[in-house]
Amino acid sequence: MSESTIRHQREPFLPRGVLRYKLRQQKVTHNHAVREPFLLIPRIPGMFRYLTVVCPLAVSLFVTVAPAQQVRPANSVPKGIVWSPSLTGKSPTDSAAFDALYADMEKEQHHDLKGVVIVQNGALLSEHYFNGDSATTLHDIRSATKSLTSLLMGIAIDKQVVHGVDDSISQYLPGLPQDGKEKITIKDLLNMRSGLNADDEDPATPGNEGRLDESSDWIKSVYAIPMKRAPGEKYLYCSVNAFLTGAIIENAAKSPLDDFARTNL
Repeated sequence: MSESTIRHQREPFLPRGVLRYKLRQQKVTHNHAVREPFLLIPRIPGMFRYLTVVCPLAVSLFVTVAPAQQVRPANSVPKGIVWSPSLTGKSPTDSAAFDALYADMEKEQHHDLKGVVIVQNGALLSEHYFNGDSATTLHDIRSATKSLTSLLMGIAIDKQVVHGVDDSISQYLPGLPQDGKEKITIKDLLNMRSGLNADDEDPATPGNEGRLDESSDWIKSVYAIPMKRAPGEKYLYCSVNAFLTGAIIENAAKSPLDDFARTNL
């Protein structure tokens, strides 16, 4: 990712150890939108609901109909994407099928579909946007980036910055209370099975992300969350696990998480 594709932005209410990714898109030719890589935006203490680190990727699809005869300029293609020299041939039947598909999608009752992009063999076949969005719309994809932070943990292990997923988190989190938290492994964090009394679906739990929104010292607040069960015993979705994963990478790499990602991912 070139330096020109990265927007540096610090938000004073978001914690280190957390990444926020947005997709920036730029119009190049008529009906052609080039998508640049995900933007890495460091976060600093506060708004826990934006936390992004380990979980299944849930990304909106993006898409506008592009003429089959046009080809994207080679220098406009994001690094890591290889487009074919020419677009795959598209018959009128294909266009009719796409139009019928989009017309059906327009009826989606929740009106939260962003768009669809259809690519085959490196060639853009079609794209279409919904509900007022366009190729240049920015999206906060929230916890979708938990998957990207799990990739960073894999990179940290591959580079031997972190030994392995079976390590106790206490090896990388100085001052972690020895009240059962030392039995939590990195794998437990990645699997959302830390055993902490934290459940993002239950606002009454002390580790609920909403409670951490009010905290000015995230690591201190997370350390204060009591254990509820043995690590590895039960899956509960909570962003605390994601935050701790990012903190481990930062401590082990001696680098802010956004810098580590920019250099290695």
